Order: sequence, then structure tokens, then C-alpha cells
Amino acid sequence: MLVALVLAPSPLTAGLLTAVAGFLIILTFSITVVMSQEYLPSRLGLASGVSLGLAIGVGGIAAAGMGVVADAYGLRTVMWLIVALAVPMVVLARTLPVTRAERRAQGVAAATAIAARPAGAAAPRATAPGSATPHP
Repeated sequence: MLVALVLAPSPLTAGLLTAVAGFLIILTFSITVVMSQEYLPSRLGLASGVSLGLAIGVGGIAAAGMGVVADAYGLRTVMWLIVALAVPMVVLARTLPVTRAERRAQGVAAATAIAARPAGAAAPRATAPGSATPHP
């Protein structure tokens, strides 16, 4: 999405993509609050406040910093910088531990898959980690 925004052929397209990107960013706030509350179940208010407050505060500081970079090097440079910063953030997000709710959901999905298997069907053979072939 961000790459499409940087490569937009016209200001109208860039404006529309900016609106969609803003919508998608705001859309994740409730998910972020719920996720932070799952990581700190005994301190729901603290989890909510820190997650939203930190996100908005860091966003404000980053916007000011990006403005300085835009003044010095141009808006296109800032847009590519935002794209580049998204990559390590996705990698960092993948390191988050699994929450209790996710473990429960995985257990329910596994139980549903077992229950949906036909009565005479054999259980699928386990595969070796990182492999698509069955493990002997």
C-alpha cells in the first residue's frame, strides 16, 4: 500500500491512497488495545493507555522528524523512508509471543479439524519441520 502511494501517478490517486492508508491505520487501534490487554490482563487500563498513548506520542514525534527530513530531502524521500521503516516493524511484530486467546483459538481449530475428519479416515502423518513431506 505504501509503495503504491509513493509510486502514485497523480495527486488524486495519491490522495485516495492516503485516505485508504489512514483508514487502515486507524482500523488497527482497537486490535492493538485488545492485544495489549491480553499481554497485561491484570492491568487493563495501563495496557490501553500505554498502547494508544505510546502509538500517538511516537507518531507525533516521528511526524515532526519526517517533516525535517522532507524539508531537507523532499517528500518522496520521506515516503520511501516510511516504506523502509515498515519492514523491520513487521519483523519485530512477528516476534511477539502467542497470547492465551491465540492458544485457545488454535486448540479449537485443531479440535474442529479432528471432529470434521471422516470416521474411518486415518490421522494425517506429521511432517518434518520446514518440510512438506511426511516425517517417518
